[in-house]
Order: sequence, then structure tokens, then C-alpha cells
Amino acid sequence: MPKESSGGWLCPDRESADAEAPVGVLDLTARPANAIKQLRIHSVSQLMDFSMQEFAGLQAIGAKSVADVQSKLGSYLDADAEVTCGILTRDEAISCIADDCSEEQATIALELFNDIECPAGDILRLHLLEVEPGVYCVKSVGPRYTQLLELLESALQQKPVSESRLRDEILGPAGKVLTTEQLMLLQRMLSISPSVIRLANNEIALSRWIDTQGRTTGGRAEAVLLHLGRPAHLREISENVRTLFKISEVITEGAILAAILRTPKTFVRVGPGTYGLKVWAPRVRLRREHALLADECG
Repeated sequence: MPKESSGGWLCPDRESADAEAPVGVLDLTARPANAIKQLRIHSVSQLMDFSMQEFAGLQAIGAKSVADVQSKLGSYLDADAEVTCGILTRDEAISCIADDCSEEQATIALELFNDIECPAGDILRLHLLEVEPGVYCVKSVGPRYTQLLELLESALQQKPVSESRLRDEILGPAGKVLTTEQLMLLQRMLSISPSVIRLANNEIALSRWIDTQGRTTGGRAEAVLLHLGRPAHLREISENVRTLFKISEVITEGAILAAILRTPKTFVRVGPGTYGLKVWAPRVRLRREHALLADECG
């Protein structure tokens, strides 16, 4: 289980790394690294002793910087330790149950405890709650998991986003001080929840969003434009289809164009080889008018 350092940072219960090492071993991003340098913090242990709340309150330091320091600090102190936050995968739950019986018995107990009345089921129900298929929480964490899952699904409803932007949308603006529990719970969910998926470009999306949009070439092209948030050339759409859906074969510009032409209610041509979505029509038209005006003024 994780513990808090004297400064309030969440750290592994057992530290397998050298806490007296220079703070540079954490490989922090520029903003928190500069702040730590100005505070004259030279070692990892000095950082652990410095108040997380005070650090978060520094000028130009927001939630992203706090999250970067927390994540890098925990990873460095014990790269092999995994913070579960009271959330277990199916395999982890079986491993915990198997402390008192065989793994086969533990597997059967876990599979049956939601379906039948049995002693093992009663024991498990006192401690675990299945919050998603294959994901179990200790009961005190269950409501927070469910609430966070709803926020995740709402934030990812339209298109994939980066992890930092997702964190800001769910946990609050960059200036808000986040608790270590919030940060670690979100990080844990993103790593094991079957409802979300990490794309090839490292952005986060809903699993069902990818499944739905990935069935046809036209759906993939629409997904790419939603992902980009702007019109794009056929070449760019083709390249992003391969990246977004992790497709090895080449999706030609011709195939993309044919799919677009088959669904004229979805797409609109905004320039030579360049297409957007019809729902953007007012915005696209305004951009075009601004471009024409700029040409005339030039």
C-alpha cells in the first residue's frame, strides 16, 4: 500500500531506490524542474520532505506539474510497485483470494460470488464490488470509482483527448490543488478500465468509440476529423486513420475519398482534396470568408 511522505507526496510503502539521489533522476518536465531548482531542492529525499500543497501553490505551477512530480517520484522510488488504490483486476483479485486456497478454487469463487449464494460469495461480497467487467473495488472505493467512470465517459464522449487534458477536465482546472488520491485513482483507472483505451498517439478514447467508428472507412475518416477537430487533406486523413486505428495496411487517399463521397450528409469539401464535417459548416464557411478577405486585403 502507498504511504505519504512528510511532505504529503504519495510514495511506495517500500522504497527500493536511493532517496538521496539527485532530483534530476526523476526526469521532470521543464516547469516543475525549474521550480524545484529555484527552491534549491537537490535530492529526492528533500523533495519528499517539501510540502506538496506548498509546491502546488507556487506561481506558474498547476495540476499538470503536480501530477508530473507525483508520477515520476512514485515510479522512481519503486519502479516495480503498482499502486492499486483499492482497485483490482481479475487476476489480482484471484491472487489475493488464493492466499487462503488454491488458485483454481479462488478462480471459481470469484466467478460465482455474483451469481449464487455460497460462503465464498458472502465473504467476497463483504469486501469486493465488481464495478466493471473484470474490475473489482474494495467497497469504500466503489462509489468513487463509479463517479470517476461517469466523468471519464462524459469527457471522452466526442473524441479522444490527451491524458493531461483529460485530467484537467475531470479533476479541475490547472490551478486547483489535486489530492494524491485523485491523481492515483485516475491513473489506476486509465491503466485497467475496459471502458477506455490508449491510442497509438498516446491519447485516451472510449473503447466503444473506437469500435463504433472503426467499422467502415467512412466511419474511420469521420473519427479522424473529430479527433483533429478541423478539416484535413485526404493524405492527412489517410495517415491518421492508420495511426488512430493501429492499421498496418495502407489506406489510400482514393479509398478515403470514395467513402466520403458515399456519405455526402456527413462530409463537406472545403478545398482541393480537403474535407471537413457538415456539422462544422458554419465554422468552415466563416474561415473561408476570412481567408478570401485576407487575400483581397493583401
